[in-house]
Amino acid sequence: MQRIKFLLVYSETPVLQYQNKLVVPKGAITNQEKLLAERRTDMKYNQVRRGDGIIVNEERVVIHSLGLLDWNIYDCISSNHITDEVIITEEQMMHIRERHPEAYIDTIHYVREVLDDPDYIFRDKRPNTGLVVKKILNDEESSLLVLKIITSDDNKDYKNSIITSWKITEKRLNNYLRNKDIIYKKA
Repeated sequence: MQRIKFLLVYSETPVLQYQNKLVVPKGAITNQEKLLAERRTDMKYNQVRRGDGIIVNEERVVIHSLGLLDWNIYDCISSNHITDEVIITEEQMMHIRERHPEAYIDTIHYVREVLDDPDYIFRDKRPNTGLVVKKILNDEESSLLVLKIITSDDNKDYKNSIITSWKITEKRLNNYLRNKDIIYKKA
């Protein structure tokens, strides 16, 4: 039995389909984002709502908690970590939607799957940062997340976080396998 996921998008511009992928117009919001925006209007600072993993801090930055990292996998990025939790901010979600619209929907739906069971992690040029790659079923491309690990050298209030996300083709993945430093490969 095949499961089909529906994503409602609120926009003045129609949602386009390009190469069997939805392209969300700039400025459009998903049903999930609309619901979050409605919930945020009555939230107090640092209030955590059960079930949606959202925190609003003193600067009114919306933070989505994505759970905990498995250090048997992510120790290859940095063994000097100070927190297990991984987050993505609303600002980073907006960046992904605007700069990498082809990856936005997969980021929303598959981020936990990518983090829990990556195929590869490549060393990034920035310290304590890894390129986390997972092939998504029924797709010719792989999802790539840029994950920053917070260490004892960083601000103690920060959390491990997803910086951005994009899709990579099989050709690009093969290029990464040849030219980048592979620090983790799924057995």
